[in-house]
Amino acid sequence: MSSVAISLLVFAIYLVVNGFACAFMPNAMLGMFGQPPTIEPWTRNAGVLMLVIGYYYIQVARADLRPFYMWTVYARLGTFAIFILFIVLQWAPTTLGLFAAIDLLGAIWTYLTFRSRQRVAA
Repeated sequence: MSSVAISLLVFAIYLVVNGFACAFMPNAMLGMFGQPPTIEPWTRNAGVLMLVIGYYYIQVARADLRPFYMWTVYARLGTFAIFILFIVLQWAPTTLGLFAAIDLLGAIWTYLTFRSRQRVAA
């Protein structure tokens, strides 16, 4: 497995763990970030979406689907920007910054490994 694929696999594991927690233990997850418990389905729905996206990332890493790698970089940079905007607008707690930072760091890791792999191939 290439270093780029490994960066996606690590991010996939992060998504699956968080997705599982949100889908099956939403109030524990919310409590970790100082949010009140809920009976609304949205946290569980978001968890299922994270599980599905994590599954996609695992399959992309296993299949070494190179075009997808840079798509994830752009998507995670966008996620970072939107999460920061939510914090600035006070639509979300500052703890969302932790998730924003993880997306940013993951995007940077994937980008740098992708770029270094492109140089080696050239």
